[in-house]
Amino acid sequence: MVVDDPEMIARYQNQFEKLWFEKYSLERTQQLYKIAKIDFLPTSSTSAKTEDKIININSASLEKLTSILQISEPLAQKIIALRDSLSGGFKNPQDLLQLSELTKLEWKEWKEEGIIITAD
Repeated sequence: MVVDDPEMIARYQNQFEKLWFEKYSLERTQQLYKIAKIDFLPTSSTSAKTEDKIININSASLEKLTSILQISEPLAQKIIALRDSLSGGFKNPQDLLQLSELTKLEWKEWKEEGIIITAD
């Protein structure tokens, strides 16, 4: 199958990256070790700093959007384009849901991962 629709490509790429990161994430590895009843080496407490999980969607760079929200680069570019098209940027974080590629499922996952999204 050949697809040349950039929006559809971005959706599939975002989903693929999310599945990839979840499958090979540190948390997933720890879960698998726990299920197998194998001791997992403790992780450093500095690896998951709270400040690393706070993102201001009105000022975040492309790199910050992709790394913190774990989304594809094309989707991050869409967020930036939407932000730039709005006078004054996003009014509240839920404005991200204007993009059809983002759903309440992503929002729930970000919350569960402790990601704080602001629109200051």
